[in-house]
Amino acid sequence: MFIGIGVTDLVYSQSDKVQELGIFTADFNGFGIRYKVGTNNLLYRFSVASLSMSSAEYDFGSVTQDEDDHGLALAGGFEIPVSMNDRFEVFYGGEASFQYEDGDMVNEDEISKMKFTGYGLNAVLGFSYSVSPKVKLSAEITPGLTFIKVKEGDLEVSGWKFQFNNQDAVITLGFRF
Repeated sequence: MFIGIGVTDLVYSQSDKVQELGIFTADFNGFGIRYKVGTNNLLYRFSVASLSMSSAEYDFGSVTQDEDDHGLALAGGFEIPVSMNDRFEVFYGGEASFQYEDGDMVNEDEISKMKFTGYGLNAVLGFSYSVSPKVKLSAEITPGLTFIKVKEGDLEVSGWKFQFNNQDAVITLGFRF
């Protein structure tokens, strides 16, 4: 499907090449990076929503606890912009997402390990405003269906999750070049 859309887009609009690099956030506590490439009729989007590594040691008096965590969240897909006027456009599309988190917690002699993996398919619905020819401000939601798998110690749980909430709403500040 992506290949068919891309070939059609390349045939009909060679002159409108677009590249955009943006920073996005859902809550101003965490940020991600999104790169878009394509034309004014179709953009491919690639996102790194999180890349994390942390290590912490807690001292609770008689008990010491060490935690080591790392994770990664990626997404890739497409969006189709529909121009409303010179500065405002709405867009829709789809994306596939992947999330992985791994952590160890050492509490005295006891070790607890946790792994989380998620694979998702999301719709992309949003609008953008051109602040200038090179700067865009966008807002979007990405409702989707995700298969999740969580393993903690010997316990393993997996299942499907449909998500449509404000955690999937993001604001992006993009720079075109």
